Amino acid sequence: MLTVGHKGAQNKEPFPVVQSKSIKRSYGPNYTTSWAKDKFVSQDITKILRNARKLPEKTKPFYNELNKVRRAALAYGFIDLIEGIAACLDFEQKNLNESKPAAAKSVTSLAEFKIIFFTRLD
Repeated sequence: MLTVGHKGAQNKEPFPVVQSKSIKRSYGPNYTTSWAKDKFVSQDITKILRNARKLPEKTKPFYNELNKVRRAALAYGFIDLIEGIAACLDFEQKNLNESKPAAAKSVTSLAEFKIIFFTRLD
């Protein structure tokens, strides 16, 4: 094993330095979605609404997509997108009240949705 430091140094470090596993890596799965074309934005919104209609079975994919779009919208400063998705989900919730009450309960209300969107990134 190699050591780092002067030959006469008392405190030599083993090389390569191993970081503790408690440190979160910055290059992990926290990436921002790239919307190169308009259709990519609409595809992500459609995916959110499709998963919202299939709640509570599709809870995890719903929140995964929602958080992905939220991260990207906040990173790009696209606040109107957040408000538009909130309005679409509010509309979906009203439609689901008649057909699937369980799904309607899972879709958050417009006010709760905006609070979730403007809080810190997870």
